Amino acid sequence: MNILNTEERCRSYITYLESQCQEAISFYKEITLFVFSVLVFLRENYAESNPKIELLYNQLKADIISSGVEYINLFNPSETTWENTKIVKLLRLAETNTDKIGDMTSLARAGEFIKSQDSECTPKKYGIKTLKGILKASGLFEITESQDSQQNSIFILYKSKIMH
Repeated sequence: MNILNTEERCRSYITYLESQCQEAISFYKEITLFVFSVLVFLRENYAESNPKIELLYNQLKADIISSGVEYINLFNPSETTWENTKIVKLLRLAETNTDKIGDMTSLARAGEFIKSQDSECTPKKYGIKTLKGILKASGLFEITESQDSQQNSIFILYKSKIMH
């Protein structure tokens, strides 16, 4: 019996194959993150004795970054794929949705904006205490600090670095 002997059966089978493909893609993403987690462990404990671990780590990290996955390393925040994190995306969104001071954004206003968008998206989720810490750890922003003589406090401004 031929399962593809009518147009309707062909369409039905195509739908089935598409669902199987989506399931395979989902599984691939999950297994990639698992393998990457194992590589992080191996890198931290055995990289000196096996340089291929560092090579595999860098290749898989590049794949993860390019796929848009939010990878957070709480033990070593410098290893976090910052450009894919929700907090960096919200900091960049704040740049376009809050009033500017010159060509920069007030970090205090950005913090308010982020809270209004997602109250659970905090720097602590990324292993860092403050938004200023996120700006520094990510390396994706220029930061300017100045003294506010009227309120006797430090005023922090930021803007995204231009990436080439």
